Amino acid sequence: MSGSAASKGGRPSTARPTLHRDHRDDKLWALLPPNGAPYDFRCLSRAETDSLVEALRDGYGGTLYPDHQAMPLPSEVKSGLLEHSFYVAPSSEYDPVEWHDAFWVSPGNEDEPPPSEWFPLQFVVRRLRVYFQNQFDRFCGQLSRDDPGIIGPSGG
Repeated sequence: MSGSAASKGGRPSTARPTLHRDHRDDKLWALLPPNGAPYDFRCLSRAETDSLVEALRDGYGGTLYPDHQAMPLPSEVKSGLLEHSFYVAPSSEYDPVEWHDAFWVSPGNEDEPPPSEWFPLQFVVRRLRVYFQNQFDRFCGQLSRDDPGIIGPSGG
């Protein structure tokens, strides 16, 4: 086994690479609960919910298009559990009730699909990784506090 694949004694390494801290994610990092914060296996805390919404925000255009304005979705679109916005250029005439064609019609180029076809599928994996790594680390921390024998020095 190579040194990167195993630690001393032939066991697989449990060390994870450190996440690169991108300045575009500063708000997300600030919202994340610290590693020692209580972890509930059954529900998200307010801090976890806020940081999850922030991690998902890119998918709705909040960070991908920083010069765009957040507007409500067209009234006939049911957003489900998450509340999110449709981001439009400041010059847009978009109105969620009266004039919502900007959501349903291609933006001037027939080869480009309208936002309704890709919305909200533009999540940034980097931001999701930051959120879920925090959840995983806190989950493992809670397990080891509840039963120190579950996750020991050998990594499991």
